[in-house]
Amino acid sequence: MKVLLSEKDAPPAGCAFENVNENLAVYLQAEGKVDAEAELEKMRNKMDEIQKQQEKLEKMINASGYKEKVPSHIQDENAEKLTKLFQEMEFFKKESERLEAEKSTKL
Repeated sequence: MKVLLSEKDAPPAGCAFENVNENLAVYLQAEGKVDAEAELEKMRNKMDEIQKQQEKLEKMINASGYKEKVPSHIQDENAEKLTKLFQEMEFFKKESERLEAEKSTKL
């Protein structure tokens, strides 16, 4: 078992992963047991879901009268949600790129 303490640490090759929250991702050593294409499909689906959430939230934030009608604490919460969604999307993009690279080196 290897413990990664920083985003700078590269995850071991051949790992499956689960994004627990914005501060924690779990990598499971599963080389030879992971269907890379199935994992990539899961990531694509998750990224589609995140993108829909981003678009919905951005539409709400950019709506006419939002700043005047919505309490400031709700505006702050929505801005924080949007930031987290962007961070999640970046995480999944990096992970899908990593998995694609691993997949192509095995061909």
